[in-house]
Amino acid sequence: MIYPGLKFKQQFQTIKIHDVLSTQALPLGLIALLFILLLSILYIDSIWIASIVCMISGLMAQSIGAYIYKTFNFIRNLIIR
Repeated sequence: MIYPGLKFKQQFQTIKIHDVLSTQALPLGLIALLFILLLSILYIDSIWIASIVCMISGLMAQSIGAYIYKTFNFIRNLIIR
């Protein structure tokens, strides 16, 4: 039964990774992956180990970004409060 004057509002479902929005976690994870790639190129001699490190970190990019976001928020809250 629909009442007169009743309005429906469509609410889109947001994807969260470790309680962080995926739109915030993914860019931070990709930036972190660039640093991991750079460090693996510079310091790991074996190409197989470097490729495994990059592959595993690439699969966990959103989780890495979410934890970076949570860490920066925690530090910011410590400084502000």
